[in-house]
Amino acid sequence: MKLQRHFAYEYNRRKHYKHVIIVPEEDVERLGWQHGQELEQRVDGDKLMLKPKGTFTESGLKGDTGNVRTREVPLEIHKKSGHGR
Repeated sequence: MKLQRHFAYEYNRRKHYKHVIIVPEEDVERLGWQHGQELEQRVDGDKLMLKPKGTFTESGLKGDTGNVRTREVPLEIHKKSGHGR
């Protein structure tokens, strides 16, 4: 798995980026996810959880999750000092 940074736009002479996580095709298939499917994220400590949209509640997953496939993806975030300009 790989985290990539892509230039999105420039505003007030400051560059803004979006971040893309590349998920291997076999993992997408195993989870039953579809191309273009909306996912939600939740950060818990140093972990990033991705689940199909609408399956999160305040305390976890909604209702019976027998048919909902999920994947927890650890994400390391290293913050640089300053504003990164």
